[in-house]
Amino acid sequence: MTIMDLDSKSSDTVLERLALDWLDGDHQARLIVDHALTILWSNRAAETQLARRRDIERRGSLLAPTDAGHQFRLEQLLADCAGGMATLCLTAANGDGHILFRAREIASRNGARCFGLSFHRSGSEFSVCYADIDVAFGLTKSESRVLLQLIDGYSADDVARNLGVSSETTRTHIRHIYAKLSVSSREELFSRIRPYRV
Repeated sequence: MTIMDLDSKSSDTVLERLALDWLDGDHQARLIVDHALTILWSNRAAETQLARRRDIERRGSLLAPTDAGHQFRLEQLLADCAGGMATLCLTAANGDGHILFRAREIASRNGARCFGLSFHRSGSEFSVCYADIDVAFGLTKSESRVLLQLIDGYSADDVARNLGVSSETTRTHIRHIYAKLSVSSREELFSRIRPYRV
Protein backbone atom coordinates (compact mmCIF):
# COMPACT_ATOMS: atom_id res chain seq x y z
CA MET A 1 0.00 0.00 0.00
CA THR A 2 1.26 3.51 -0.79
CA ILE A 3 0.45 6.82 0.84
CA MET A 4 -1.75 7.60 -2.15
CA ASP A 5 -3.91 4.53 -1.32
CA LEU A 6 -4.85 5.96 2.08
CA ASP A 7 -7.83 8.23 2.58
CA SER A 8 -7.06 11.95 2.60
CA LYS A 9 -6.95 12.34 6.40
CA SER A 10 -4.74 9.25 6.91
CA SER A 11 -2.51 10.34 4.04
CA ASP A 12 -2.06 13.81 5.57
CA THR A 13 -1.18 12.27 8.96
CA VAL A 14 1.40 9.95 7.38
CA LEU A 15 2.91 12.81 5.38
CA GLU A 16 3.09 15.03 8.47
CA ARG A 17 4.89 12.28 10.37
CA LEU A 18 7.30 11.71 7.49
CA ALA A 19 8.03 15.44 7.26
CA LEU A 20 8.75 15.67 10.98
CA ASP A 21 10.95 12.56 10.86
CA TRP A 22 12.87 14.08 7.96
CA LEU A 23 13.36 17.39 9.80
CA ASP A 24 14.35 15.53 12.97
CA GLY A 25 17.49 14.26 11.25
CA ASP A 26 18.48 17.66 9.85
CA HIS A 27 21.78 19.12 11.09
CA GLN A 28 20.15 22.55 11.45
CA ALA A 29 18.56 23.18 14.87
CA ARG A 30 14.83 23.62 14.25
CA LEU A 31 11.86 24.17 16.56
CA ILE A 32 8.20 24.99 16.40
CA VAL A 33 7.17 27.40 19.16
CA ASP A 34 4.10 29.39 20.05
CA HIS A 35 3.99 33.13 20.75
CA ALA A 36 5.02 32.52 24.39
CA LEU A 37 8.11 30.52 23.28
CA THR A 38 6.58 27.23 24.39
CA ILE A 39 8.37 24.47 22.48
CA LEU A 40 5.77 22.46 20.59
CA TRP A 41 8.31 20.41 18.61
CA SER A 42 12.09 20.32 18.22
CA ASN A 43 14.50 18.23 16.20
CA ARG A 44 17.51 16.35 17.57
CA ALA A 45 19.96 19.11 16.58
CA ALA A 46 17.94 21.66 18.57
CA GLU A 47 17.67 19.35 21.59
CA THR A 48 21.44 18.79 21.51
CA GLN A 49 22.08 22.55 21.46
CA LEU A 50 19.51 23.25 24.18
CA ALA A 51 20.95 20.52 26.43
CA ARG A 52 24.35 22.23 26.27
CA ARG A 53 22.78 25.27 27.97
CA ARG A 54 25.11 27.64 26.17
CA ASP A 55 23.29 30.90 25.49
CA ILE A 56 19.96 29.16 24.81
CA GLU A 57 18.20 26.44 26.77
CA ARG A 58 14.95 24.64 27.53
CA ARG A 59 13.35 25.66 30.81
CA GLY A 60 10.57 23.14 31.27
CA SER A 61 8.67 23.48 28.01
CA LEU A 62 9.91 27.02 27.29
CA LEU A 63 12.71 28.19 25.02
CA ALA A 64 14.81 30.73 26.89
CA PRO A 65 18.12 32.53 26.49
CA THR A 66 20.50 31.92 29.40
CA ASP A 67 20.99 35.70 29.57
CA ALA A 68 17.64 37.04 30.81
CA GLY A 69 18.46 40.33 29.09
CA HIS A 70 17.94 38.62 25.72
CA GLN A 71 14.44 37.35 26.53
CA PHE A 72 12.70 40.44 25.18
CA ARG A 73 14.73 40.33 21.96
CA LEU A 74 13.75 36.69 21.38
CA GLU A 75 10.08 37.50 22.01
CA GLN A 76 10.37 40.51 19.69
CA LEU A 77 11.76 38.26 16.95
CA LEU A 78 8.44 36.40 16.85
CA ALA A 79 6.46 39.65 16.80
CA ASP A 80 8.61 40.92 13.92
CA CYS A 81 7.98 37.99 11.61
CA ALA A 82 4.28 38.53 10.94
CA GLY A 83 3.78 37.61 7.30
CA GLY A 84 7.43 36.90 6.58
CA MET A 85 10.85 35.92 7.84
CA ALA A 86 12.65 37.70 10.68
CA THR A 87 16.19 37.28 11.99
CA LEU A 88 17.97 37.91 15.27
CA CYS A 89 21.66 37.91 16.13
CA LEU A 90 22.64 37.51 19.80
CA THR A 91 26.24 37.77 20.97
CA ALA A 92 27.46 34.53 22.52
CA ALA A 93 28.13 34.83 26.26
CA ASN A 94 31.71 33.57 25.86
CA GLY A 95 32.41 36.23 23.21
CA ASP A 96 33.06 33.60 20.52
CA GLY A 97 30.65 34.62 17.79
CA HIS A 98 26.89 34.84 17.80
CA ILE A 99 23.72 32.79 17.83
CA LEU A 100 21.75 33.48 14.67
CA PHE A 101 17.99 32.92 14.71
CA ARG A 102 15.50 32.84 11.84
CA ALA A 103 11.78 32.75 12.49
CA ARG A 104 8.67 32.55 10.35
CA GLU A 105 5.04 32.35 11.33
CA ILE A 106 3.80 29.00 10.04
CA ALA A 107 0.27 28.50 11.42
CA SER A 108 -2.29 29.19 14.06
CA ARG A 109 -3.14 26.47 16.54
CA ASN A 110 -6.30 26.85 18.61
CA GLY A 111 -6.11 30.60 18.01
CA ALA A 112 -2.43 30.83 19.01
CA ARG A 113 0.24 31.75 16.49
CA CYS A 114 2.96 29.14 15.81
CA PHE A 115 6.43 29.83 14.48
CA GLY A 116 9.15 27.86 12.78
CA LEU A 117 12.45 28.80 14.40
CA SER A 118 15.94 27.75 13.40
CA PHE A 119 19.27 28.74 14.91
CA HIS A 120 22.98 28.14 14.60
CA ARG A 121 26.17 29.46 16.04
CA SER A 122 28.91 31.43 14.39
CA GLY A 123 32.39 31.47 15.90
CA SER A 124 35.11 28.87 16.20
CA GLU A 125 32.78 25.86 16.40
CA PHE A 126 30.92 26.75 13.20
CA SER A 127 31.63 24.58 10.19
CA VAL A 128 30.19 24.86 6.73
CA CYS A 129 28.94 21.82 4.85
CA TYR A 130 28.93 21.59 1.07
CA ALA A 131 26.97 18.95 -0.81
CA ASP A 132 28.96 16.82 -3.26
CA ILE A 133 31.15 19.70 -4.38
CA ASP A 134 33.91 17.20 -5.16
CA VAL A 135 31.57 15.18 -7.39
CA ALA A 136 30.08 18.24 -9.08
CA PHE A 137 33.48 19.54 -10.16
CA GLY A 138 35.52 16.34 -10.34
CA LEU A 139 37.82 17.25 -7.46
CA THR A 140 40.26 14.77 -6.00
CA LYS A 141 40.25 14.14 -2.23
CA SER A 142 43.34 16.32 -1.87
CA GLU A 143 41.78 19.12 -3.89
CA SER A 144 38.62 18.89 -1.78
CA ARG A 145 40.64 19.22 1.43
CA VAL A 146 42.46 22.25 0.03
CA LEU A 147 39.19 23.82 -1.12
CA LEU A 148 37.61 23.43 2.32
CA GLN A 149 40.62 25.11 3.89
CA LEU A 150 40.38 27.98 1.40
CA ILE A 151 36.68 28.35 2.22
CA ASP A 152 37.64 28.65 5.90
CA GLY A 153 39.81 31.64 4.96
CA TYR A 154 43.25 30.08 5.11
CA SER A 155 46.02 31.31 2.82
CA ALA A 156 47.89 28.88 0.57
CA ASP A 157 50.78 28.78 3.05
CA ASP A 158 48.40 28.12 5.96
CA VAL A 159 46.75 25.30 3.99
CA ALA A 160 50.16 23.75 3.30
CA ARG A 161 51.02 23.84 7.02
CA ASN A 162 47.60 22.55 8.09
CA LEU A 163 47.67 19.63 5.66
CA GLY A 164 51.38 18.86 6.06
CA VAL A 165 52.25 19.32 2.38
CA SER A 166 54.56 21.69 0.55
CA SER A 167 53.46 25.16 -0.53
CA GLU A 168 54.08 24.19 -4.16
CA THR A 169 51.81 21.13 -3.84
CA THR A 170 49.11 23.33 -2.33
CA ARG A 171 49.46 25.92 -5.09
CA THR A 172 49.22 23.14 -7.70
CA HIS A 173 45.99 21.92 -6.08
CA ILE A 174 44.66 25.50 -6.07
CA ARG A 175 45.44 25.90 -9.80
CA HIS A 176 43.61 22.63 -10.51
CA ILE A 177 40.64 23.72 -8.38
CA TYR A 178 40.43 27.07 -10.17
CA ALA A 179 40.60 25.35 -13.56
CA LYS A 180 37.95 22.75 -12.67
CA LEU A 181 35.60 25.42 -11.31
CA SER A 182 36.38 27.86 -14.17
CA VAL A 183 37.32 30.71 -11.83
CA SER A 184 40.32 33.02 -11.64
CA SER A 185 40.05 34.55 -8.15
CA ARG A 186 39.06 33.61 -4.63
CA GLU A 187 35.99 35.85 -4.90
CA GLU A 188 34.84 33.98 -8.02
CA LEU A 189 35.57 30.69 -6.27
CA PHE A 190 33.35 31.59 -3.30
CA SER A 191 30.60 32.79 -5.62
CA ARG A 192 30.79 29.58 -7.67
CA ILE A 193 30.50 27.21 -4.68
CA ARG A 194 27.84 29.18 -2.77
CA PRO A 195 24.90 27.19 -4.25
CA TYR A 196 26.39 23.92 -2.94
CA ARG A 197 26.26 25.00 0.70
CA VAL A 198 23.81 22.98 2.79
